[in-house]
Amino acid sequence: MARWLDNIGIPRRTLGESQRLNLPLATEQLAQLYQKQKFSAKEIAGLARCSQQTILRRLKHQGIRIRDHKELAELATKYPRQPFNGDLRDKMYYRGYFTGDLTLERTSKYTLTIGLSTTCNASIQLFRDLFERYGGFATCSHRDPLKGSYEWRVRTYLARPSFDYLIHKAIRLPDEARGERFYHFLAGYVDAEGSLYVTHYYDPRVDIDRIRYRLTIKSTDTKLLRDLATALKREGFHPRLGVACRKGDKHQYRGHTIQAKRTLLDLSLQTNVHVIQLIERLPVRHQHKQLKKNLMLRLWRRGVKDWREINKEVWAVRSTIKQEIVQCVQEAKKDFEKRH
Repeated sequence: MARWLDNIGIPRRTLGESQRLNLPLATEQLAQLYQKQKFSAKEIAGLARCSQQTILRRLKHQGIRIRDHKELAELATKYPRQPFNGDLRDKMYYRGYFTGDLTLERTSKYTLTIGLSTTCNASIQLFRDLFERYGGFATCSHRDPLKGSYEWRVRTYLARPSFDYLIHKAIRLPDEARGERFYHFLAGYVDAEGSLYVTHYYDPRVDIDRIRYRLTIKSTDTKLLRDLATALKREGFHPRLGVACRKGDKHQYRGHTIQAKRTLLDLSLQTNVHVIQLIERLPVRHQHKQLKKNLMLRLWRRGVKDWREINKEVWAVRSTIKQEIVQCVQEAKKDFEKRH
């Protein structure tokens, strides 16, 4: 065909002219679709009824920069990634919380996938509050074959390298966890692994049940718990550190014999004034921890000492938490059975 056109004196079209004829999109439309609306070259080719390579050549001819691999990966994700805000107090809280409760499910060149399994709506809400703005939020019901119960698995997708500090759990107390940042790290760890209690004990001297406040953390992170105990002593507290379960010990759980794979330590504060002083400085974010913290501070400031005066108030908080957990499990079971 080209030789025939030359023989009869008809000038052949240039490459640019050929592309313009084959592409039913103006330059402005192409820039709008690719740059502003973030259509891919393949999607634009489908609209224009031409090949993807034609679109790419046209983009280059018009001086429009082709996206690199990182940009393509970001556009291909379901949930947009946002970099970490850089606040050191938040970073310490996230590190403490991740060390205690979360799992690193998958790592790719640009993304960390962080997950959590729970039977508590308050834990789901905390996870959402912490991560949804950075990398989205997804939930899926699951049946635990060992416990025979149902739970939720939640996950988020975080940008690298911004969240690379979460790739490894803290084996020891981080060097940055000093001063106020220590309490943010401890708050995250308590929200994941700790418990707050309002209990009572009998005092024969005055023949009443006195109120006792407790904060405990049980974990197999033995080096970290020892570091936390040292740091608490440095801050003026008097923690107790003991062994709750040794490696190899066996116990029964729902008819199953469970053998401990690691030693479980118990770090606790049991002096009322020290517990109150610590939780006043502890910025916990878990709703159930906040409920108990507020209850303890309220009772302490009222100066109540007799358990009989406040036992209904304490049981009301416990009942609220228990009902929420039961409801969460029921919702997971309903969702799981619906999907299967």
